[in-house]
Amino acid sequence: MKSVALLVLVAIAGLAIPVNAEVRVLGVEFDPAAYSTGQVVTAIVVWDDSGTRWIPERMNSSFPDSGEDGPTILSAQTQERGGRPMLVIRFIAWKPGPGVLPSLYVGGQAFPPIPVDAVSVLPSLGRANPEPLPQLEPPGLKARVYLMVGGFLLTVLVSIFVAFRLIPWLRALRAHWAFRRARREFGSVLAYLRESSGGADAWAVLGTALKRYLGTRSEVDFLPLTPREIAGLPLESVPGAVGPDAAVILSVGEFVRFGGSTDGDLPAALALAEALAETIEAAVAADSPKSGFSAAGMGAPGGRP
Repeated sequence: MKSVALLVLVAIAGLAIPVNAEVRVLGVEFDPAAYSTGQVVTAIVVWDDSGTRWIPERMNSSFPDSGEDGPTILSAQTQERGGRPMLVIRFIAWKPGPGVLPSLYVGGQAFPPIPVDAVSVLPSLGRANPEPLPQLEPPGLKARVYLMVGGFLLTVLVSIFVAFRLIPWLRALRAHWAFRRARREFGSVLAYLRESSGGADAWAVLGTALKRYLGTRSEVDFLPLTPREIAGLPLESVPGAVGPDAAVILSVGEFVRFGGSTDGDLPAALALAEALAETIEAAVAADSPKSGFSAAGMGAPGGRP
């Protein structure tokens, strides 16, 4: 009987022990303290390790989904600094306002969601969100409303008739604008990075911009691909067969960002990225039809002509 009672007590005690219970967070600091969307931020989470066992661990992938427009986690690492256990998270917030980093399991411990709050990038550019104008009530409002509704209905009927004839041309025009805008935006990023001080953040911006630009000149979505996967794509996946060269730039960027031993040769990478863009544009121009828009025939912006 005593042995049976002992087994029952052991089973009850086992059920009472929480499995992967979340740690108790003592405080969170952000570096920088105030950050905007698109900026690489470091969150330092101090937690209570009393009664727990954990190990130093670094994660660079396989993070939980943050949801649509949620923050992107770049890395997470458990470590000890000054005798205190810490979880260091590097992330990028894409949407201004309150957000949350998802729950993580690192170093043998489960961590609860971490609230974040990014500000809009507009104030740093000397701009502000538009304020609503006060409502106006001019005299003769009802008559004007009737006239406006009648004019609107007439405009809708005319527009429907014209749209059926102009839709193919308008689609081609929109695709053409998006196609050209992608090259200008990539050039602007390269120009900005030439004036920057370099470092891991500059390599992160270069890698993201290069993947997005390649996606506008190919039918492949490059953003989720690793440098190894990009190097293994067929050469015809990108105009000008520059996929392997692009993979080299991305590999060096990941080594600088996560290897931590060198800043790399950023000017050389920017020069190579500019040369790749020129090669791609030349290949696209050679393959495009002699008449019509260069992006005509693309089903949506971001496809290859």
